[in-house]
Amino acid sequence: MTRFHKLASFIVFLIVFQIWGIFYTQGYILEVIKSLPTYYLILYGSWALYTIGRELSRLKDYPEEHEYLVSQVWKAKEFYKSKGIPI
Repeated sequence: MTRFHKLASFIVFLIVFQIWGIFYTQGYILEVIKSLPTYYLILYGSWALYTIGRELSRLKDYPEEHEYLVSQVWKAKEFYKSKGIPI
């Protein structure tokens, strides 16, 4: 690391430490900590939906998987029709 990077990281550390002290003394940090599990759950759900959508959009790149998925859908439709469940 160059001298500039060391100085910049030290200044950033001081600023973050100062902001943390301000929030901690005013009690905001406890409110933020209480909401973190909900935030992480929403973040994980968003990431999962994005990943599924991205992989589905790439399905055209894999014709074998596309054919397999279509055949599975047809088999499922036939199975439910044989059980008397309308689709």
